[in-house]
Order: sequence, then C-alpha cells, then structure tokens
Amino acid sequence: MVYFCQQIHADKAGAFDKADVFINDIGISVKSQRGAAPSIINQTPRDKILRVMKAIHSPMAPLDHIVDRYWFLREKGGVEDVSGLNKNNPFAVDENGKSNLTYMKPLLNYFTFRGTGTRDSNAPASYVLSVNNPEDTTTWVYYTEDTFIDSVWANLVFSIRGKGLPSEITDDIQPWVREIDGVKKGTLNVRVKK
Repeated sequence: MVYFCQQIHADKAGAFDKADVFINDIGISVKSQRGAAPSIINQTPRDKILRVMKAIHSPMAPLDHIVDRYWFLREKGGVEDVSGLNKNNPFAVDENGKSNLTYMKPLLNYFTFRGTGTRDSNAPASYVLSVNNPEDTTTWVYYTEDTFIDSVWANLVFSIRGKGLPSEITDDIQPWVREIDGVKKGTLNVRVKK
C-alpha cells in the first residue's frame, strides 16, 4: 500500500483538510479502525466552538449549560471522559433523560465534514469512510452527514481537557475553564470510543 501511494504521489492531508482523498471530485474522510480512536473535536476552547456555532447558526447557551452540568458532575466525583447514553454524560443526555443528539449533531458534523475551530476547510468531506482492513473492501463502510454521527453517537467520548487552552483566558473562553488539581482545563475533546 505504501509503495502504491508513493507511485501516485499521494500525501497526507493537511491539518485543516477534512477530506483525506478525492475520488471524482468527491471528498472522503478516511477513519481507520486499526489505530488510535478517531477524534472529532480535538482540544478546542470555547471561543473556537463559539465561532463554529455562529457559522452553523446554532445557539451557544445550550452547550454552555451542558458544560456547566459536566463540571457539576465532575466536581461531585465524576470522571473526565464521559461516554454512553446515560445521565452521567451531559453531552449525550439532558437532565430529563432526553437525548442531546439533535442539538449536538450539527456541531459534530461541522468538525467531521467541514472545518475546524479556526476556519472552514479548503478540502471538505462529503463522506466518511470507516476502514477496518484497507485491503479488504468488505470492511469499508461509508457514511454521510445524515448517518455518521447517528452511527457513532453511543460510542462518543466527551471530555474537557487542559491541552490546547491558551495562556490568555478571554471572556469567550472563561465560562468553560475550571482548575482541577492545579491544572486549568477548558477545551472540548470528542473522540469515537474503540
């Protein structure tokens, strides 16, 4: 496979590219199931999430409420990484046990298919290709914006981390920042659990 890629001059996609490859001018993001858990949002502070929420015309207040609930649970002994469709995962389920999928999906889709916290991608993706064995096409599964987040929703791991937090905490960042064991944390991280 490496030899083939070298022969056709295939290179790794750039940091801001969502599509790893284009086939017939259709951008495809490739997610390998063989390595580390694929990340959807990688240590992104609130001000960058706010930029995205404005771009997708989605209100920020519900997400701020979700993060407040996350910190409340964390301060009561909860863990940093929350997953599953239960009351201990405020990103997935609200206080009444109702799913947050409808609210969270546009944000997660943006980061999966269209851009990052700092800008829209020059190479957006139309599909996600999940690959278990790259040489066995029977292990390949394609997803669209309508289906990808639905397919991984129960396996998403949400956390608020310290990595990626700027040294200057502005008013747009501050609402998510807390200090845990002497470390300031305030960046959203979302990955797909293996």
